[in-house]
Amino acid sequence: MVVNTRLENRIHRPRVELCRDPPMYGMVEEVAEIAGVQHSLSEKLTTALQGLGTLQRTLERIDRDLESKTACVSFDKECIEVRKKLGEHQKAEDLLKPRTA
Repeated sequence: MVVNTRLENRIHRPRVELCRDPPMYGMVEEVAEIAGVQHSLSEKLTTALQGLGTLQRTLERIDRDLESKTACVSFDKECIEVRKKLGEHQKAEDLLKPRTA
């Protein structure tokens, strides 16, 4: 901002001839450099925001997968408990059955 203001003031000085000297060329180069840096930073910001979006979508997918797998593990535990109960019941029935020799 400062270099832009100085350059504008230097170009539009009342009752003074426009003078193209090394300080003015230095200010013009600095303005061009700043514009280039702004453009570069803008591109990097766009790239970073795209990467953030990709990471957020990946996180959402991982969360959905985790919920699904947690539900599956819970269901498996319930099945194991039912099988244990059925197994105990089956063992009791086997004990009550008469043995044939």
